[in-house]
Amino acid sequence: MGVVVREGMYVPGLRERKKQATRQALRETALRLAEQHGLDGLTVEAVCAEVGVSTRTFFNYFPSKEDALVGDGPALPPDAVVDRIFAEHAADGPIAGASAVLLHMVDTGTQPDVRHKAQMFERFPTLVPALLAKFAAFERSLAEAVARNMGPAPRPDFYPELVAACAVTAMRVAAKRWSTGDREESLASYTHGVFEVFRKELA
Repeated sequence: MGVVVREGMYVPGLRERKKQATRQALRETALRLAEQHGLDGLTVEAVCAEVGVSTRTFFNYFPSKEDALVGDGPALPPDAVVDRIFAEHAADGPIAGASAVLLHMVDTGTQPDVRHKAQMFERFPTLVPALLAKFAAFERSLAEAVARNMGPAPRPDFYPELVAACAVTAMRVAAKRWSTGDREESLASYTHGVFEVFRKELA
């Protein structure tokens, strides 16, 4: 069981960390084998053999090999963390709050996986619809967070969806540009630059 500790950090319990480690090992192995053998040459059995688990364990985590390659997609931190970030940026409005939440996710995320995943989708475009579905679900969750934290100022009922769609698009642009570039700049630094432009243009 995870707990939220000071400064808004989410710390999973031991059992959850073990499950996360197994899931990550399955994903990384699937990505590597797909890169080596192609999507048609990738098999669940080969992934399980390398990780040292049964196929039943694999399907406890992923419905298919394609799902293992796509992964879960982005997910917001716990509500308490999201609401705290919005509160810290309340004076600058919901756009600033939504941007800060996404930047927090990038700052605490894993950069190599972003680049690796982007390269995989370039190579296997049939996976793109599944990825877009993951982003659509994430966008809805961000819109709910915006609606929950946008304050009493009168705004159109579509405002949360508009802010979320724009913020998620900015994040996708930053990740795609960074993943295909030759620059040594970190994903976090690059994304901060993109969001600085995003906030100024929408201010």
